[in-house]
Parts: sequence; C-alpha cells; structure tokens
Amino acid sequence: VTQRIRVLEDETQELRNTLRLSISQERKFFAAQEAELLRMKELESRQDTELKAQLGRAEQLRTKELLTEEDLFAAREATTDQQVVLADIDVKHLELNRSRVAAAERYLQSAKETKEREQA
Repeated sequence: VTQRIRVLEDETQELRNTLRLSISQERKFFAAQEAELLRMKELESRQDTELKAQLGRAEQLRTKELLTEEDLFAAREATTDQQVVLADIDVKHLELNRSRVAAAERYLQSAKETKEREQA
C-alpha cells in the first residue's frame, strides 16, 4: 500500500510538472502571436493612414478635374481594402484571445483532475 501511494504521488507530481511546462509553453506561444499581431496592426495602420491621405488628395484633384473618376475609384477601393485588412487583424486577435481563454479553461480542468487524483 505504501509503495502504491508513493507511485501515485510521483505520478501526480509528474502530471503537475507536465502541466506547468505546457502552461509556460502556451503562454509564450500566445505572447509571441499577440506581439506579431500588434506589429502587423501597427504597420497596416500606418498604411491605412497613408491611403486615407492619398484618397483625400485624390478627392481634391477630382474636384478640380485633374484626376479621372476611375483613379478616384481606385483610391477609394485601396482604402476600403485596407480597412478589410485591419478588420481581419482584429478578428485574428479576437480568435487568439478566445484560444487563450480555452487554454486557461483546460489548465483549470487539468488542475482539478490532478487534485481529484491526488485526493483519491
């Protein structure tokens, strides 16, 4: 019986260590993913600002009839496309946060199971 208790204690400790390692690795992964998304958001936001400025200039040139309607349309389309890119980054960030929450729920469940196993 004492030997069995020792084996169960060792297994429980091993589970805890594995869980801690898994949590640490996932946190690093999530942090790296978030940093990359924030970097992309910053770059794409700069591009968005530039495209909006170009659209403003294009609208001014069009009112003076120095730019064709097609060129103005292209400037509007580029601005709209950039808004889609920014929205996509926001969606990816939300998905990352959802994954982070799911991971936290898994951690809690694993901790609960480990504690139950320990008490059995």
